[in-house]
Amino acid sequence: MSDEEREKDEKLAAKMQQMQLALEGETLLIDYSELPTRYTGERLKARYPQRYKAAITLIALGEENCSDHEIGKFIHADQRVITALRLSQIKDIDEQRERMKQKCFVNAMLCQDKATELVDSCTKLNEVSISGGIWADKWMQLSGTPTANIRVEHKIDFEGLFANLRKQAEETMKAVQAQVIDPPALPEGEPA
Repeated sequence: MSDEEREKDEKLAAKMQQMQLALEGETLLIDYSELPTRYTGERLKARYPQRYKAAITLIALGEENCSDHEIGKFIHADQRVITALRLSQIKDIDEQRERMKQKCFVNAMLCQDKATELVDSCTKLNEVSISGGIWADKWMQLSGTPTANIRVEHKIDFEGLFANLRKQAEETMKAVQAQVIDPPALPEGEPA
């Protein structure tokens, strides 16, 4: 019998002894030598390389685009695996981010060049530069340069505004009606 098999048998015998003690009602000695499942992402990398590459690409996009939970759902992996990948595979993530930055920069420049060619024949100039702007924004985001995030959190109470407007209109109409004076009667035959 090999050393590994002997070690497995000893662990099994210890577990059986622990179970017997538990059945007899005695306190248990819990063996913490075997660590609980650790999430490192190594099995994902070895068994599913395409899913691993997809996870690294999505992680490289940044947390503001995809959370660990969303990436895990997309590639059918546990969220803890994605978190472990984010922490342990920094080199792969940085390399993927650099490749994506290069592609985004080239695409942004190509779009801008194409936009300058199409300016003469295009009727709506803003449509020409949209794709270039998207690629430039993506490049800035991957570079860590802050991009413009505009959020409008101001809420307008239209019902209240219309109620105030109606009240002002009614007051104005009352004032106008109060100022209306009947014109003096003109004698017949005189022009007005």
